[in-house]
Amino acid sequence: RPPPIRTNSTFPHPTSMESPSDSSRPRAESSYEKAIRKTTEQPLVPLGALLTLGFLTSGLKSFVDGKAIRSQQMMRGRVLAQGVTVVAMLGYAAASGFKQEKKVVSAEEQILKAQKK
Repeated sequence: RPPPIRTNSTFPHPTSMESPSDSSRPRAESSYEKAIRKTTEQPLVPLGALLTLGFLTSGLKSFVDGKAIRSQQMMRGRVLAQGVTVVAMLGYAAASGFKQEKKVVSAEEQILKAQKK
C-alpha cells in the first residue's frame, strides 16, 4: 500500500525557488556541448571511431559482394583502427591523470609554503 500523499508540503513553492539562470550555480552541460568539448580535447578518438566505421562498412560491403580477400583486408584494417583508437583513449586518460596528479602536487606545495610563512 503506498504512503498517503501530503498536501501541506514543506517544499518551497515553485515561484519562490531560484531561477535556473542563477549564476551562482554551474549550468549543466548539454550532450552536444559535451561532445564538442570532448572532440576538441581528444580529436584522435572520434577520428579513430570514424576510421573504424569506414573499414567496417567497406568490409561488410565487400563480404556481401563476394570479395572475400578484400573483406578480410578491411576487417584487419578495422581491428588495427580499433587498436589505434583504444591506444589513443588510454593515452588521453594517462595524460589527464598526469595533469590531475600534477595539480594535487602543486596544491600540496602551496600548502607547505603557506605553512612555512
